[in-house]
Amino acid sequence: MDFISNLFAKPPLPAANRPELEKLIDELVHIGASDDFLSERPGYGFNGQCRNIRAIAIGRRLHELGGMPLMQWVFDRIRR
Repeated sequence: MDFISNLFAKPPLPAANRPELEKLIDELVHIGASDDFLSERPGYGFNGQCRNIRAIAIGRRLHELGGMPLMQWVFDRIRR
């Protein structure tokens, strides 16, 4: 999918869940900008594998809402 198509593509999700989706995306953007998704050492906010605990929880919720297609859509949107 090219850059413009990805920006304006609708998520593979029912419209009723879109407000929750937007909140989760905003939170992921904030995590990436402030805490980051990975750490050099475990501790505050990061698990034993040095991964952000809240980002993992958001990923699980995205999977519940729409599976891999939604997770891939969010990944592409966050990456851009």
